Amino acid sequence: MSARDVERARAVVAGALPVPLGHAEPADVEAAPTVVQRLDEIEAREQAATAGPWCTDAWEIYQGAEYEPGLSLWIGDTCRGTGSLEQDRADAAFVAASRADVPELVAVVRLLLAERDALRAERDELQAHADFRMKDILRLREQCATLAAQVAGVNRLLEDVQPWADAADRTAGLKAKPAGLRAEDWNERYPVGICVRAYPGTRDDVPLKTRTRSRAWTLGHGAAVVMVEGHSAGISLTHVDPAEAGDVS
Repeated sequence: MSARDVERARAVVAGALPVPLGHAEPADVEAAPTVVQRLDEIEAREQAATAGPWCTDAWEIYQGAEYEPGLSLWIGDTCRGTGSLEQDRADAAFVAASRADVPELVAVVRLLLAERDALRAERDELQAHADFRMKDILRLREQCATLAAQVAGVNRLLEDVQPWADAADRTAGLKAKPAGLRAEDWNERYPVGICVRAYPGTRDDVPLKTRTRSRAWTLGHGAAVVMVEGHSAGISLTHVDPAEAGDVS
C-alpha cells in the first residue's frame, strides 16, 4: 500500500475523503468533501450512466452480461492504444466490471459508515456513563476522606477520655458494694486505708469523708463494722461506702 493510499484510508476513518486523483487539492482542508458527499457524487454518476451490466469484446464496451455480436448495445470505445493487447483487454474488463463494482462498493461503504456511526454513538454513551461513574467515584473518595478524618478525630477523643473512663471504672468497682456485705468479704474486697464515705448516725446525715483504719470484723450480735479515721467507734458496713480519693480532704 502506497503512502497516498494510507493517507486516503486515514481520511476515510476521519470522515473526510480526499478529492479524486487528478483534481486540485482544496486550499482549505475544511472544504474537502466528506465521505458521504463523495459517495453521493459517485452514486449520482453511477445512476446517470447507462444501465448495467456492461461487458466487453476486449476493446469496446457494450451493455449486457455477455457480449453478443450485432445484438449488444454499444456504449463506447475507450480501451485501445496502450500498445499492448493484454493491457487493452485488462482495461476494458476493468471498465466493464466497474458498472457493477461501483454500486456494490458504494453500498458496502455506506454499510460500514453506518456501523462506524453506531459504534461511535455507543462509544460516546459508554464514555458519558464512565464520566458519570467517575464523578461518583470522586465523590465517594471525598466522603471516605471526610469519614477517615472524623474517625481519626473520634479516636483522638477516645484517647483523651480513656484515663477518665478508666478512673470511672475503678470508682464503679469500689462503689459496687453488695448488699449485706460480710466482714470477710469487705476485707477481701477493700484494703485498709481506702477512701470512704461513712455515716456514723443515719444515712440521711452529712457523710464523713475519711479513710478506713482497720479491717472489718463482726460484732457479737452479727453486725459487720469497720473503723474509720475521725471516728472512735466502729461503723456498720451498711453505713460505709467506698469513695474516690478526691472525696477525702
